[in-house]
Amino acid sequence: MAAQVGVELHVRRRVLSIDRGAHALHTDAGELAYSRLVLALGADPIRLPIEGDAAADVLSVNDLDDYRRLRARLSQQPREVAILGPA
Repeated sequence: MAAQVGVELHVRRRVLSIDRGAHALHTDAGELAYSRLVLALGADPIRLPIEGDAAADVLSVNDLDDYRRLRARLSQQPREVAILGPA
């Protein structure tokens, strides 16, 4: 998806400093130049108060690790999925 929208995505990188004047990030992997910068720091998922015998099977997809768990679960049977979220 990043390639489709023309984004260069760096995951699991520690930003040591940001030089706004030079449009450069100093990271644990070296210096990165940027024209526009978005820092996606993540968020805690909203946990809905779900009850029932399958409540433990409800997944939140909020980062790449969550997405990998979802993909692994989708490879199993059955594969019915319900997506909950704001309209």
